[in-house]
Amino acid sequence: MRNSIIAAATVLWLAACGSNTPAGSGGGTTAGSSSGSPTAGSASSATSAAGSSGGTITGASGSNASTSTSTGSSASSGGTDSTGSSASSLSSGSTGATTGATSGSSSVASSSAGASSGGSSGSATTGASASDSGSSGSSATSSATGSATTAGSDSSGGTTVGTSAGSGSDTSSTSAGSVTSSTSAGSGSDSAGTSGGSGSDSSGTSAGNGGTTVGTSAGNGGTTAGTSGSSGTGHCSDGIQDVDESDRDCGGPTCPACGAGSACVAPSDCSSEVCTANVCVAPSCSDGIQNGDETDRDCGGATCAPCAAGAGCLQGRDCDSQVCDQGLCASPSCGDGVKNGDETDRDCGGGTCPACAVGAGCVGNGDCATGLCLSGTCATPSCTDGQQDGTETDRDCGGGSCPGCADGQACQVGTDCASGSCVGNLCAVPSCSDGVKNQDETDIDCGGSTCLPCNDGRACLIDADCLNLCDASVCRSAVSCAELLSRKPATPDGAYTLQPAGVPSRFGAYCDMTRNGGGWTLLLKATGDDTLAYGASYWTDANLLNDTDLTLANGNAKYAAFLDLPLTTLRGELDGTLFSMNVTGLPTAQQVFAGAGQVVNGAPPVAEGTGNWVYQANCQHFGINNAPVKYNQVRFGYVANQENDCNTCDTSIGLGNTTTTNKPNSNRGAGYECLSTGCNPGQVNAAGQGRLWGR
Repeated sequence: MRNSIIAAATVLWLAACGSNTPAGSGGGTTAGSSSGSPTAGSASSATSAAGSSGGTITGASGSNASTSTSTGSSASSGGTDSTGSSASSLSSGSTGATTGATSGSSSVASSSAGASSGGSSGSATTGASASDSGSSGSSATSSATGSATTAGSDSSGGTTVGTSAGSGSDTSSTSAGSVTSSTSAGSGSDSAGTSGGSGSDSSGTSAGNGGTTVGTSAGNGGTTAGTSGSSGTGHCSDGIQDVDESDRDCGGPTCPACGAGSACVAPSDCSSEVCTANVCVAPSCSDGIQNGDETDRDCGGATCAPCAAGAGCLQGRDCDSQVCDQGLCASPSCGDGVKNGDETDRDCGGGTCPACAVGAGCVGNGDCATGLCLSGTCATPSCTDGQQDGTETDRDCGGGSCPGCADGQACQVGTDCASGSCVGNLCAVPSCSDGVKNQDETDIDCGGSTCLPCNDGRACLIDADCLNLCDASVCRSAVSCAELLSRKPATPDGAYTLQPAGVPSRFGAYCDMTRNGGGWTLLLKATGDDTLAYGASYWTDANLLNDTDLTLANGNAKYAAFLDLPLTTLRGELDGTLFSMNVTGLPTAQQVFAGAGQVVNGAPPVAEGTGNWVYQANCQHFGINNAPVKYNQVRFGYVANQENDCNTCDTSIGLGNTTTTNKPNSNRGAGYECLSTGCNPGQVNAAGQGRLWGR
């Protein structure tokens, strides 16, 4: 009795848990059969195991019954076999199913609903249920050694569970239109059998001592499986690796992705989407996948490097440009308000953007508008900061704002140097040929106490700074050699430039600064040929002749001074003998010789017998355009005659000689002629070298 109660309790517990119940003692025999017309939409599952020696179990199925189930079980040796059958109201769509187990086989079926158990020696118990009303199934329990237990069924849509236990007891259950589970236990044998009707599924599994046998059968259109499984996601939290999981409760198509270190089959099993050697690997910034908190592949987020332009982003720090525009990293620009690219501060510095203002960040002097980067900050340059910055040409010197640089330091112009001399971009010792105004020069390489005087138009302080004169701090030409000598008494003989008042341009002239009080300007020079004889046009026209020959060398020349220099005195020179004559009205030499004769009585102040100077006793006349009616004439000089007839002079000495008698060699630019009687000390017809001066 006690054993029967224990067995019944065990069966009830197993049925409630939905598990399979193994068979009990050896020697039992179980037979199962099924029949009937299955009804579409129902499912039947049964599990039974036979037990004690000598027992016989017979299970019969129900016929075409709409919702009722009939179960029969019989029991062990010494007892009474009981057969149960049920029939219910006839209606289409019912299903009948039976399950039987042969010796040594296992049968498993799962179901839910009510359960019955029983055990009593020699007695039989039958449980039945019933109507089509869909009410829950009833159960019946009896206890007796060797008894049979029958569990009843539910109505249409219900579930019936039958369980029997006991020495040598037999159990069978059938149900129609519902899911039925029956489990029995017996010693030494396992049996399983499953059948299903049309459109139904049926499975059964059992286990017993000594072996396992699984058998399945299917009716019209049914599907039968030897093993049942779970559906849904409940298995993703059961603490074990099952179903399609790649690791415990993770991976596969149903459960959440696995973390690093878990097993995997494919990348999709891993939250990092990186499955290496069947193990999920933690996200990294070099795995070629956007994972972790990355905003694009292997970049962005809190861990990886910022992304390049065009990559995805959530905020500025995700981008190396620090600019995230509408979910994409933007390229750096000099107007985006962010320090990016090669900028040394916001939108400035580097190789692309404008130089930075004072106080902004910098790397080198080139990053700063001031040209000075000190300790990573743009600073204002000074002449004492120990660096070459600002406009300096060398460290703390040059450039116009700092003191001049020492010799050997870099420079651009002379003012960058203390010496004032910048030669080959290096400060040098000053000289009068370095092309720089330095030392005490008043202009570049001239003036002052060291260099030569400056030409006209150059800067000066005093007359001594100039070749000519200094007026209003500018060198200018003198109006005459006389002015030049008066301003600069030590001026030597030589060529200078003159520019008389009212004359538009300067011209070169030779000045005699030593003879006859100096200040004489050379107007013309002549030889003994006829180029400048009395009748030559040069004495009266504006043409020049060899005017660049500003020397005292013998030759024929007519200078600009002949045309432009206002005169007070003319001085003639013939082979070194000087003679002069004052003129009035400040005429030029051209005006004098183009005008009327200016003749005075008497010989020039030349000692008789000097050189080729000869005299006749009568008509001694000296002057300009000295031209008697016939015979000898002279432009500037002396005429005379042995007779007291001043229209027929036979003597002419000076510049621009000629004779109206066309005597041979009588037309000379400079010379002597006396070919008549009374020539003292004797006749002469000789060429000379003559010069005309003015002052």
